[in-house]
Amino acid sequence: MKFLGVFAPTQLPLAVMEGLLTVVIVIALESYAKPELKAVGFLKRRKSRMSKKKKTLVLVLLLAVVLLAAVPFLTLKDADFGGSR
Repeated sequence: MKFLGVFAPTQLPLAVMEGLLTVVIVIALESYAKPELKAVGFLKRRKSRMSKKKKTLVLVLLLAVVLLAAVPFLTLKDADFGGSR
């Protein structure tokens, strides 16, 4: 149980941020490398599913989630999460 108490506060926010970073990279690739993605078969030859306004909203929401995930690290500066001694 002690391991879970150490693991969750450190690894779960990192996993969330990693997933969000992947989403941001894919959205950026869809915006800037559309011909290449179509050439390799990643995108089908059709109009984009999301408007630019919706993509902007998604990016803002992702940024908000990342900032919320960082709150424990910013507020618990002197916290002892265990680790090796």
